[in-house]
Parts: sequence; structure tokens; C-alpha cells
Amino acid sequence: MNRRTFLVTSVIATAARTINARAASPSALAPASELLREIIRANDAQIPALLARQERRAGHRWIGGLTNNYGLYTVQDTSGFISALSCAACAPDSKYFNSAELVEPLRRAFAYLLVAQHADGTVDYYATNFH
Repeated sequence: MNRRTFLVTSVIATAARTINARAASPSALAPASELLREIIRANDAQIPALLARQERRAGHRWIGGLTNNYGLYTVQDTSGFISALSCAACAPDSKYFNSAELVEPLRRAFAYLLVAQHADGTVDYYATNFH
């Protein structure tokens, strides 16, 4: 098994386990604390700007990716995008909870990560080195 297959399998297994555990929990949709609501509101506030930063032009080499402050498409920025959108989609107090609006941007971001990843499973960190 190569690293890429291992990572994909691990992510799928972890996600499935998390979803099953959450679904089985009676407190899964319990009201959030005020701190959590503030975090959710702050995350929701950044979603429109993140969506605007995602590359959506058909045929673009880095479609689905996000650029950093230097205009370079990076795995790091794109993975942060995935985290923010995933949190918004899963938080019951979020205005994006179960939002179909986030599905396609998330699909594009995951596709970008697969394109940006090398055959050995590594990715470039452009601030310090290249593969």
C-alpha cells in the first residue's frame, strides 16, 4: 500500500467512525455554549471570502485550490478552506449547517489536493522547498 492509498483510506475510515459516533450520541445536537457560538459565527463570517478565493475557472491547472498571500496555490491554504467549510457544514448553529452550497467547493478542494500531491504522497511547502 502506498502512502496516498493509506491516507485516503484512513481519512474515509475516520470520517465514517466520527459520523457514526455522532449519530449515535443523544447529545449530538445539544445547544452550543456561548464560546462555541462565537467561534461558529466567526467561522461563518469568513466563508464568503474563502469561497471567493477558490479557483473555479474550468481547465485551470489548480482548479479548487486557494492562493496564499504571494499568489501561490497551496495545499496548506486549501486544507484550511476544507476545515472551515466542513466545520460550518457540520455545526448545527451555523448558517451553513447541512448547506448544499458548500458541497461543490469542497469537492473541488479535495480534487485539488489530489492533483497537488506527488505520487509518493508528499506535497510541496512553497515557503521553504520544492519536491
